[in-house]
Amino acid sequence: MSITIAGIFAKAWRREQFGLGGRLARGATWFILYLAMIGIRERMALGGEYTGAIRALLFVAALVPVWIFWSLTPVLLVRDGGRGWRYLALAGLAGTVIDGTIIRLAARIAFPPLLNGWKGLGPIGVAMALMTWCGVIGVGWVVTACVSAVLWERSAPPDTVIESQTANAPDLLKDA
Repeated sequence: MSITIAGIFAKAWRREQFGLGGRLARGATWFILYLAMIGIRERMALGGEYTGAIRALLFVAALVPVWIFWSLTPVLLVRDGGRGWRYLALAGLAGTVIDGTIIRLAARIAFPPLLNGWKGLGPIGVAMALMTWCGVIGVGWVVTACVSAVLWERSAPPDTVIESQTANAPDLLKDA
């Protein structure tokens, strides 16, 4: 999975992939940070028995670690992904909206009925519901990679985009 997520970001950002070891190490690091971000986000959002406006404020505040994580993801997974920090911050909004808001709300709305629909099949039904939900999360990661790449590419100055995409052009041409 870690190799796959590193490859997805490299392809979405139109960059040469790291070698197998690099993809494995960077992808595994990314996944550990992803799990840490989820823990921090949930701790912030569900840190008390609040209702109403306080609950909404905590939900918004919990999006900050999500935004930071997705803004730094290209730095970790994409070759020359650390160019244009201001534009990476904009690209991080893709993950914030998709992973931090849409998927999170869908988890609260859609996952319980999904789990309930498979409940009649016992443990295998629970496993099928979890596999289905993992597929949803995976699609969210792919969409985040693509949307963040487009946001970065369209907001960064053309010379930054060209420079970062051609920095390894001789290596890319060698493989062609």
